[in-house]
Amino acid sequence: MRTRNRGTLGGSLCHVDPAAALPGVMLALDAVLEVASVGGTRRVPIAQWPTMYMTPDLEADELLTGVRISRHAARTNLRATHGFCEPAIAVIGVDESARRLDAAEQLLLGHALDKDTIEQASALAIDLPGMDDVHANSLYRRRIARVMVSRALHLARQRVVDEVMA
Repeated sequence: MRTRNRGTLGGSLCHVDPAAALPGVMLALDAVLEVASVGGTRRVPIAQWPTMYMTPDLEADELLTGVRISRHAARTNLRATHGFCEPAIAVIGVDESARRLDAAEQLLLGHALDKDTIEQASALAIDLPGMDDVHANSLYRRRIARVMVSRALHLARQRVVDEVMA
């Protein structure tokens, strides 16, 4: 446990564990990773970072040297402008790497964050590919993702309401 508590952002991103929180957060924030070798540097959007299960887009002679997050993205992953939603939704632990719920984001974009819209958007988590392993099967993982996305969106909605009321 001691080692886990002392892990780094870069270490977590390079490990690309499907259940790790930090890759999911970076995905929701549209982070861009900076990679360097003796041959030069390159930038990799976080969505293109995992190449297969627990394998980053990193060559044997390369190191992850930086993570870039735009100031806009760093403020929040759910913005509400005049009551309308501009979401970024990422889930972890469902598939072989963190996944964005693009269809749910599109459904919510520009709409009021009401109960029915939240439920429609969360239901789209069922469409994720999902993975089976010794801990859970794909269907279970996708059902849990649906519930967690719904809870997160309801919580975000309440936070937006609380900010407006303050």
